[in-house]
Amino acid sequence: MEIIKNNNARAYYASVEQKSDGLYMTGSRAIAFLGIGDNLEEAERIAEEAVSSVKGKVFHRKDIGTKALIQKRVEHIKRIFS
Repeated sequence: MEIIKNNNARAYYASVEQKSDGLYMTGSRAIAFLGIGDNLEEAERIAEEAVSSVKGKVFHRKDIGTKALIQKRVEHIKRIFS
């Protein structure tokens, strides 16, 4: 696939349509990118690199999978179970 140029990146499709000139998103949460690295920062960089190859008008949340958001979720769970 043209989008994934890094072997440590994976794309997962949900709501897309294949046309002769490429893939088109047909709804929200159409595609997810996963970066695989030795640490969270490297994995995030790889995923962001893959996301940057998407062309067109799309919305993308840069906070998903970040160290800050993961830590926020961990703290939330700690509060629930303490």
